[in-house]
Amino acid sequence: MFREYLHAMLARGFPIAYFIEGGRSRSGRTLAPRGGMLGMTIESYMREHPRPLLLVPVHVSYEKLIEGRTLVAELEGQPKRGESLGALAGAVRNLKRVYGTVAVNFGTPLSVDAFLDRQAPGWHALAGDAQRETARGLTDALALVAAQAINAAVVINPINLFAMAIVPSPRHALDERGLAQQVDWLRTIASRLPYAKDSVLADCDPGTVIAHALELGYATRIAHPLGDVIAVADGQVSALNYLRNNVLHAYALPALVASLLVASREASLARVGEFVDGGLPFLRAELMLRHSSAEAVAEARRIVELFVELGLARSGADGAVRAADRYRPEHAGLELLARSLRHLLRRNYLTIALMTQVGGGRLARARLEELMQMLTQRLSLLSEFAPPDFYARSSFGSYIDTLQGAGLIRADADGALHLDPQAVRWERYVERLLPADAVLAIRRAAVDHAG
Repeated sequence: MFREYLHAMLARGFPIAYFIEGGRSRSGRTLAPRGGMLGMTIESYMREHPRPLLLVPVHVSYEKLIEGRTLVAELEGQPKRGESLGALAGAVRNLKRVYGTVAVNFGTPLSVDAFLDRQAPGWHALAGDAQRETARGLTDALALVAAQAINAAVVINPINLFAMAIVPSPRHALDERGLAQQVDWLRTIASRLPYAKDSVLADCDPGTVIAHALELGYATRIAHPLGDVIAVADGQVSALNYLRNNVLHAYALPALVASLLVASREASLARVGEFVDGGLPFLRAELMLRHSSAEAVAEARRIVELFVELGLARSGADGAVRAADRYRPEHAGLELLARSLRHLLRRNYLTIALMTQVGGGRLARARLEELMQMLTQRLSLLSEFAPPDFYARSSFGSYIDTLQGAGLIRADADGALHLDPQAVRWERYVERLLPADAVLAIRRAAVDHAG
């Protein structure tokens, strides 16, 4: 009945809106898409197409969430709160508070007709079971394209910039002058190397960004004779991490290049390209990146050129590129940018280390998710702060889904998981990027379990 209702709506030209992720993201990142509604849409269009059908990606950008505390609580394991009259009354009270600005950006429409022509030439002649099977087989591919298109329409607002700058700092506090400089570098990167043609960067200077974050209650100013410090209260870190995750994909490649430069004494342009190409499948799986391999390598070269221009890196006579001198502000800025990806790289390494130490074909999916959750919780106690989305069980399920979809992990007939050789090569790269204590803790945990 539902399929027929949807078909009638589409055939008659009514606009329909649905959420490709199938639910709210509690981490702030775009989730792996769910194909149910989209699959029915493709099937309906193949069955009857009196007019063109376009999928319009929409990105909604918030500066503050009404339900921010609820999302964080659910990530930390608390049960989802049910709806009630009391909760409704509380929501009305919340409307009196200041929540900043909401931006809605519409991306470039995706033509279903053009997609089918590319992926299944001759689809017009299909009928019955062949038509349904073709629609089912193309759903995941179109869902991924749609998710990437939503990310391409990202709006980077002032609070996103503030969160990107201050959340990676070890104590979630920065000297105001250093914070303003970091925000300016982030604005310049997004302006000079926009993530996509549909992306939008808010027009605001660093001073306005900091003042806006203070106004919304995300941070406080601590007066000091040597210069004021901007500090984030513990209760606001998770909310800012959510808003940072909204735009993390737009800074993923610059942060990946920064990670290599900070961890290496020097690197040739060829090595930078090889490194980015090796990490791209993992970042694409986690962050729905739009880049192909060739596009990512070309973008990495442009990133290096911009880093050199901004003073974040320097080029040598031999063509190699190096991070800025260790005790310069530019090196600290490069380190902060690199740290924004550190939790994701740590999860990459943990997954690969577990599977290589235990051995291919000896871990079932449920057991891998369980081990990853326990070990990441332990790492967050032993090492630096980890946001709640880093060790939420649901995030591991989505992560493994995307790795399987990318072909980096495959399941055999018995449900046991196997690693692609490309993943093992990436392990050696990531190992050199992470702090020594994190690598040791991950290795020890993986070896203990294997034993």
